[in-house]
Amino acid sequence: MRLTSQLRNNFPILALAAVLITIIAVSCNTNPPKQRKQHNCCNISPSPSEDKANQAHQDAQAPEGPPGWRGLVAWPEGVTALAVITSLFFIGWQALKTHHAADAAKLSAKAAENSATAMINGERAWVMAEVKFPLGAGPLSFSGGINDGSTITDFEVVVKNVGRTPAWIYEQVVQMTVSKLPPAPEFDETCQTNMGVYPVVQDEPATTWKPFVEAKGLPDLDGQPYIFGVVRYRDAFSDFRETYFGYVVRDHKRLERLPNPAYNKYK
Repeated sequence: MRLTSQLRNNFPILALAAVLITIIAVSCNTNPPKQRKQHNCCNISPSPSEDKANQAHQDAQAPEGPPGWRGLVAWPEGVTALAVITSLFFIGWQALKTHHAADAAKLSAKAAENSATAMINGERAWVMAEVKFPLGAGPLSFSGGINDGSTITDFEVVVKNVGRTPAWIYEQVVQMTVSKLPPAPEFDETCQTNMGVYPVVQDEPATTWKPFVEAKGLPDLDGQPYIFGVVRYRDAFSDFRETYFGYVVRDHKRLERLPNPAYNKYK
């Protein structure tokens, strides 16, 4: 990652170095050294007149233009190559700058989104739900036999708002299940629902709902009683928010909050 960043930062220098190396290579090969034409017979050196004639013939066939950099400029092929390389250099440089600008724009947008989310979370309503057993007799009662027994209970769902913005509760759903393991917080026909709009404001008394639920199965024999539910509400920032909760009943009378994320998720 660090190597990639260094290459991006040094791209103009590297590209310019590549252009210079290419120009030098082309200029060095512009006019290859002239070779003397050897005599065909027994390596006999040509006479001065023949040597002058051969030299004049080679000079007439050689391309015009002096060697080196001026030779490169004089050659149409060299000029074209230089123009292409220079164009590619600037195109690549511009593409890299555009890529950097796009990355910067994404980072800026992400930072703005995070800032807006943090601001909303600091001002929005936060509804918390808690389950309590009423004072008095044992919270659980039972009906039926071993094979068709049911567990019955009533309890209180206490809802309060710990956020700065008022909340309006419009739905509460609870259910009890007797099972060996904590069930998924999914509701069926045995759940109890409370529909109605209840305003809940920070630092004011919580609302209390007293449902009466029944679940198939008996504690210890078929598992443990689990009570779970969801509170749905709205506030000034969203029309749909919800808070889940879940408890297991220990020793037929003691409620213990479930730490599972499924029973503590919120929106």
